[in-house]
Amino acid sequence: MSNTRVPNYPGSVRIEEVIHNNGTDAEDITKIVTVIDIHSDINISSSFCQLAITDFSNWLEKRQFAPGDVVSLSLSHSDKSYERKYRIKCITDINNLENGKTYRLHLVSELEYASFHTIISRAYEGLPSVIAKTILEGHTFELADNWETSSNNISYIAPAVSPIKAIDWLARNSYVPEMNERMTFFQDSQQFWHFTSISNLRKLYNGTITYRYNANTLTDTDNIPKQEEMLYSIKHLNFHDAFDIYKDFKAGFIKNTFFTMDPTTKTLAVNSYNYWEDYAKKSLNPRMMYKEEEYGVGKMTTSYATSLSTRLPEFRVMYDGSDEDFKLTGSQRIEISVPGNHMVDIGQIITVEIPSQETTSKSSDSRLDETWSGKYYVVGKRDQITNEGHGMALRLVKDSFI
Repeated sequence: MSNTRVPNYPGSVRIEEVIHNNGTDAEDITKIVTVIDIHSDINISSSFCQLAITDFSNWLEKRQFAPGDVVSLSLSHSDKSYERKYRIKCITDINNLENGKTYRLHLVSELEYASFHTIISRAYEGLPSVIAKTILEGHTFELADNWETSSNNISYIAPAVSPIKAIDWLARNSYVPEMNERMTFFQDSQQFWHFTSISNLRKLYNGTITYRYNANTLTDTDNIPKQEEMLYSIKHLNFHDAFDIYKDFKAGFIKNTFFTMDPTTKTLAVNSYNYWEDYAKKSLNPRMMYKEEEYGVGKMTTSYATSLSTRLPEFRVMYDGSDEDFKLTGSQRIEISVPGNHMVDIGQIITVEIPSQETTSKSSDSRLDETWSGKYYVVGKRDQITNEGHGMALRLVKDSFI
């Protein structure tokens, strides 16, 4: 392992070791790893990693990277060292060069790998959060962080599904104790698992970390860059459309009709709801709203349920506008590129400051753009790590309730 002092600058990082373990022995492959990409997203449950390999020693032929082998990454920032462990899923993008090869190792979490070859077919009874924790601990050494207790006891029969799908189903069918919101299940880039609600994330993170666009990172006297300002300076900003009417309508965010058939009582229940009433309330940019029109019943979803079933309903109408479900899709989104920072992860809330485009007579009169500035959820994160440094791309969704 390298003992050289890790440099201290925004986005500084050192790749200490990359170890490949095939179950028989371990080998240091640090010298052939050129890029480490770690991806994590609230909407895909498990984080994953890609290693870009430049192989001029024919490791692929001599060493044989096999699916299921463990790859350990040891990384150092200026004030912290940490390790990540993944399993190899596959090798792709192989290119033959004059005297070697380049290719990518696709790595997944321990729970994701276990879910490739493990099927759960058994009955559970109790709180969904407790059942989910039992499944998690039985299939991975990875730890849980925010694991919120749900309030509804259920009888759940896992119908021959993978562990990760079973936990995801339990999260989507769990209520927080106040019975006004469901859980979400995801793994952050530090490989901690979360089983929590959006309301709980609001309590845990208050947006104290602030990223600024067009920030002045130089001192007033000698034009020396200020490290703190550089670390939280947005290098690239990409605006997403606030709403895509076609996607939102097809997904059922605008209108939705549920037909539930109960064969035991020979009844048909029809629940229909027009989201246009709440759409303006949830709007994060009123200037981008659409005119209300009649589209019929909207998206139709059919389901079957017996009167003795413990299956939770997929359709609920929120009567209290102050506690409506906040969806992490179909909302106002931006993507920012910033220096790498291991303290920022998905599920957190950060503050973004974007100056207004209005012209002013002097810099002291500059104001923030009220539409795009504010507090955002970090719903997606990509860490790109090389020997030159650590860059980070964050996908953010604005929260109109904080």
